Amino acid sequence: MKKKHPILDFFTGKGFYVILAMCVVSVGLSGLVLLSGGPDDASGDAADGRPTDLDLGGAPLDWDIPAPVISWETTPPTPAAPRETGRPAPVGGTNDDALAVGGTAIVPPSQRPAAETTPEPSDDAAEPTPTAAPTPKAPVYVWPAAGAVITRHSEDALVYNKTLGDWRTHSGIDIATAAAAKVTAICDGTVEDIYEDSLLGTVVVVSHGRDMRSLYANLAPTPAVNKGQALKAGDTIGAVGESAAAEISETFHLHLEIHQGDAHLDPLTVLPPR
Repeated sequence: MKKKHPILDFFTGKGFYVILAMCVVSVGLSGLVLLSGGPDDASGDAADGRPTDLDLGGAPLDWDIPAPVISWETTPPTPAAPRETGRPAPVGGTNDDALAVGGTAIVPPSQRPAAETTPEPSDDAAEPTPTAAPTPKAPVYVWPAAGAVITRHSEDALVYNKTLGDWRTHSGIDIATAAAAKVTAICDGTVEDIYEDSLLGTVVVVSHGRDMRSLYANLAPTPAVNKGQALKAGDTIGAVGESAAAEISETFHLHLEIHQGDAHLDPLTVLPPR
């Protein structure tokens, strides 16, 4: 077994702590002497053995060095101006806390203003209200000539014809008149055709729209209108004549027919009652 040195045993044992304590005491005593400023008579006279004046350029030395004042109360340093770091508010803090540290305030969802939304147009708003079409003006009908009806309209029953001496249908009405009596349009319209018929004589056809036409026969040879001429109800078309070969045996009269497409209407259902 190797034998240890006594000095090493001293330092490795309690001797290390003894020496450390002596050092601490020495440092403490030195500091106390410095803080106390030396002996009580700090007048600097020659009696205490201290020189009163050293030849250091003629300036006297002051041996009374004031002890430094140590204050254990520390003043907190003034914080530096915050920088805009863009940091969010601390957890559990408020928006004011975030602004105090230079952060960006985060508004909680419950405090955020409601976003403006554009309402979607409804189907009712998108579709404009249709404008009602103007009601067409009802046509006004007038009688084409003055006089009594001597032959009525007959599509189902046969009517005896004096001139031809037979029984046949009658597509219109015959209105008795004086010779050369004026014939007028029964409604507003346009002269559609003027022609000569072997049985009905001089014929004028007036279109009234809506696929309706009026036919005036047994007229004088020269009508008072031209093809394509616009007429108003009551405008003169011509005069009663003796041009209808199939009705020459009858008295002076106007033969009137009203057509709706291919159908022959009864003029008495269209003309106003009288």
